[in-house]
Amino acid sequence: MSSVHRLAALLVVLVMAACSRPAPRPAGPDARAGLELGRQAAAQWIAAGDADEVSASTAIALGYLERLRLGMGSPFRLIDYAARDPRLSDDTRTTLAWALLARTLDGDAYQIDPSALDRAGTSRLPTWPGLGRQHLDLITSSVEESADPRSGELAVRLGYAFAATEGTLPTHAPRYAAQAAALVRDRALARLDAVDVLRAADAQHINALTVVQQWRTARKLRVEAPPLAPLPQDAERAALDIAPRITESLRTLSAENARISETRPRPLDVRRSLLGDAAATKLLAMSDSMPMPPNGALVVGARGYHDELVAPPWLREDERDRRRMLEDAGTEERFAGQYALLDRTSPHDVVPSLVAMWSAVGLRAFSQEAVWYPGYPAPSDRELTQRYGLASVTFGDDVPRPWRPYYRRMLDDAIKDLQLVLPSLDVNGLAVRFQEIGPDAGTLAMHDPRKRRLVLPPSTAAGTLAHEIAHDLDWQVAVGRYNVKGDYASDRALRTERSGDRFALRMLDLSVGTPQPQSTTPKLVAHAKRPAEIFARNMDWFVAASLAGRGRMNGYLSSVQDELLTGYGTVRAPEITGVAADAMVRILDEIAPVYPETRDYFLRNYGSGRNLRSYDLARRVFEAEVPDVTRSAMTGTAADLTVFDGIRRARDLGDRAIDAWTCRAPGGAYNAELEHARRELVSHAAAARARGYAIARSRAVMGRNAAAWTAGQLIGAPWQGEGVSDEMRDYLGALVEGAQGVRGEPAIASHSGFVLSAPLERCAPGSGARTFPSF
Repeated sequence: MSSVHRLAALLVVLVMAACSRPAPRPAGPDARAGLELGRQAAAQWIAAGDADEVSASTAIALGYLERLRLGMGSPFRLIDYAARDPRLSDDTRTTLAWALLARTLDGDAYQIDPSALDRAGTSRLPTWPGLGRQHLDLITSSVEESADPRSGELAVRLGYAFAATEGTLPTHAPRYAAQAAALVRDRALARLDAVDVLRAADAQHINALTVVQQWRTARKLRVEAPPLAPLPQDAERAALDIAPRITESLRTLSAENARISETRPRPLDVRRSLLGDAAATKLLAMSDSMPMPPNGALVVGARGYHDELVAPPWLREDERDRRRMLEDAGTEERFAGQYALLDRTSPHDVVPSLVAMWSAVGLRAFSQEAVWYPGYPAPSDRELTQRYGLASVTFGDDVPRPWRPYYRRMLDDAIKDLQLVLPSLDVNGLAVRFQEIGPDAGTLAMHDPRKRRLVLPPSTAAGTLAHEIAHDLDWQVAVGRYNVKGDYASDRALRTERSGDRFALRMLDLSVGTPQPQSTTPKLVAHAKRPAEIFARNMDWFVAASLAGRGRMNGYLSSVQDELLTGYGTVRAPEITGVAADAMVRILDEIAPVYPETRDYFLRNYGSGRNLRSYDLARRVFEAEVPDVTRSAMTGTAADLTVFDGIRRARDLGDRAIDAWTCRAPGGAYNAELEHARRELVSHAAAARARGYAIARSRAVMGRNAAAWTAGQLIGAPWQGEGVSDEMRDYLGALVEGAQGVRGEPAIASHSGFVLSAPLERCAPGSGARTFPSF
């Protein structure tokens, strides 16, 4: 057994020892019979999937099972769809629904291709065939063996962030790890939900499939809850214990694979599709007979990898065509069919697996979506215009008529949910047109200020409506405040200086406090810096966060899921200072007042007075500005010391944020163990940043061997530092000493007995933390 596997096994044992629980007996006699019927039917369908001839019903059933395997949306959403699929008989629908529930209970959902994590890499290899299996095993054990899968997900995010910051992994590794952890988390939550559904059915003496539909309507399923909801303190505390162990496992993985590029690449590690060629071809034919509209998460996900997907030189032309069809699949069923037909021969051909993982993550935003099939009721154009005062709802000729009710329902559902958090929103006079605008337009949807019209492409509109309606609100403010049509108030306010213009001042605060999307394209950067775009992106976040506070998630309005998975727009998580959130609320106070409870919830979670959560505390350390030695007149050790001092100041910022939390916490809510864990987190983050700087600086000044020597001193064996002279060690030793001095010991007061509140010495005036209120 390799060291990384031993460490992963140790991690599993530690977590299981801390939070083991007995296996439940989830089902009564009737449910057990349904589950067994479903398992037998699934086995028969899967066996038939490799035959040369496959019936239509078998292909459709296999399509559902394959979508479940890929993680194409919540399993209970799939069950709901399967139970109503008009192409299947009543008996097949029921059996298929049981099969999906049984396979969810058995953990057969959200099966990620290990190759999708090859790009999580190591310190020296940004990607390599076979590495993904080791990353996926570590992520899976961390999440699935936690008492609360959300704890494991947070631990993975923190552990990978530490590793990337210190240089153990490439900087892009946390992004792939976060996507994989989200899907593994959902698999674990879905299994817990399945147990609860079966228990409830047994207790109430009703069919479990009926309970699924009831709980979906009531938004009671954990796997369909918004990921933005805050973690309970005990779950956060558990994550902070596990995260450093994950980082240690990643160090060992990186060290063990330091010379892996000198060996022959391992075969591509992908999971086999449940669809044989004949079944996949039949499924695509059946999809053509059911005109379902495309889903933006699938379309945008495939387009995002377009160049890598179709450009590899090893592809035959027919395979290149199949990948173009995967890009154009649009629906989950067609995606499953096209994905099964791909022919992947190169060990480096990981992009289809990345597209599948990205698409599955994107579909999480639609977990609470209600079932829709052609022929289902939807409001008419006239009803929508009368209900909301819209000027018109029209469709281009490129939008098939069977799809149009779906888009009317989408618009209706989006505006209703938007008005839950923006009760004063008025779209009276706004025209809406569903029409493709072409992939070359460089936009997913468009608000035309000259015509006051939304143009919503059917393939990419879902997930953009909060952003685009924010533009219309901006347009209305330009008319009401500046008496100007065809422009946005946000742009105009910052173009013209008006003394005493509160809107302009608050837009300036919003602009300063909003992080810019990461892009290397000058045109996109310039577009993202427009005040109108900044306002719309903040509105996107406000809507997603405020709906999450109500237990709701609407993939039509926003693709935002949480601080790391911000969807396929240009939204980024708010700055940890809370400046942008404060400014956004003050702007809404003037132009579109919200309910007091909505306002308070948003400020409590994202404003300047909020209590920073664990990942925010890590961000405070990772993102704080430190001196740029490449532009400094100082050189050598003196320059390095200024950087280490800057990292210490970043650490102190994190500690002061914890002080503020402890001093604001009501007596009974103060948690000394959580405070200890959070302070340890801040110290770990600062130490990781210092190690990362020292290793990178060694490489920049003295080369790869020097970096390996520094890593060996800071991280430990088996790192090697061959070819490092005594003269080099003088400078490198100073770097090591500087990095080691950053962490320090967390300033944690000792307590004994029953503690009702934080230590008062850190809450005194002038301490940097808020004082306790007087009563």
